[in-house]
Amino acid sequence: PISMSKCDVIIKATEEYKKRYALYAIATLSEKMGNKEKEKPRRDSLYALALDSYSIILEMDQKGENFLDNQIINVADIYVKLDQFEKAAPLYNKVIENKRSQSEKAMVMTEVAKKYEKQGSYDNAIGYGLKAFAIYEKQKDYNELVSLCSFLSKIYYTKDNNQKAEEYAKKMEEYEKKIK
Repeated sequence: PISMSKCDVIIKATEEYKKRYALYAIATLSEKMGNKEKEKPRRDSLYALALDSYSIILEMDQKGENFLDNQIINVADIYVKLDQFEKAAPLYNKVIENKRSQSEKAMVMTEVAKKYEKQGSYDNAIGYGLKAFAIYEKQKDYNELVSLCSFLSKIYYTKDNNQKAEEYAKKMEEYEKKIK
């Protein structure tokens, strides 16, 4: 038989889950609406609502490494969209530090680099891309190196640094030969 105290625990857990789920729905919907909004004040207020919701979720659930990392990334992504890179970087770095393997760290760094590039923050994109590059180079992960060299070459070209763009394009060709 289930005692009343066990029922209370189950009810409380269910209520917490419902709160977390509702907050997550508000956060993701606000972020998606913000992504589509053209007017900056309205877009920023939607992102602020998403940040508030994600922040409450983070306070509610300090357990579950992957869940927590995903929420931290969501918050950092919104800061990037708001061009608040100085607030996004420490959050991304926290997720990178939480990862156990070097491959996981490099994978997160690559994703962060792509997010920065998409927002036009090329120096941040290059910084994270080069960190991932160093890890993949040590691991001799030629598939990832080819992809990352292409990415870095494109960014350097966008920044009118043709010498660096060509350097990474040549490295990409070298790594492609090692794959075959």
